[in-house]
Amino acid sequence: MVSQGQNLSGKTAIVTGGGRGIGRAIVDRLVADGACVLTCGRGSRPHDLAAEVAWVRANVAIPADVKTIVTATRDAFGEPTILVNNAGIQVTKTVVETTDEDWDLVVGTNCKGMFNMCREVLPFMAERGGSIVNIGSISGNVSDPKMAVYNASKAFVHGLTRSIAVDHGPKVRCNAICPGWIMTEMASDGFDSPPIRREHEPTR
Repeated sequence: MVSQGQNLSGKTAIVTGGGRGIGRAIVDRLVADGACVLTCGRGSRPHDLAAEVAWVRANVAIPADVKTIVTATRDAFGEPTILVNNAGIQVTKTVVETTDEDWDLVVGTNCKGMFNMCREVLPFMAERGGSIVNIGSISGNVSDPKMAVYNASKAFVHGLTRSIAVDHGPKVRCNAICPGWIMTEMASDGFDSPPIRREHEPTR
């Protein structure tokens, strides 16, 4: 049960990667606070997603999919006033171990995907105001071992967040949240390697 917070009645929110983990918790929070919410993911709609939440199957790394997300939001609920860039991919490898496919997957979602979403909603928010929240990571400030591209991608998130705040504020607020390790499905997948598990478990 999500407790009530501020009243977001009349607000329209897009949450990327809201099918599970941190993204799902954000979706549930926004719904509980009265917002109309559309979320998206690369798979099918989760069976336990609240009926009032709109779902689009999409990949934020693809600009055409991003246009579909924003168009579906406008058609269902009106102009987006909140964007939460939560979609993210984690690959547990060093630079030497990282393949071109790994790079495209991580940077495509974590960097290009966030950029695509911001670029698509900013023209609407510039007129009416809005709030963008980017999910960064403590890993973008203090690098975790064997997560080279993920660490770098989150540093990008922090840098682009500052640029958007400078260029488009105060009409559009843009902030980054930097979680530590939270045992979502994505994080637990990254702990399959015993050395990584030993380094993080005592301190997180």
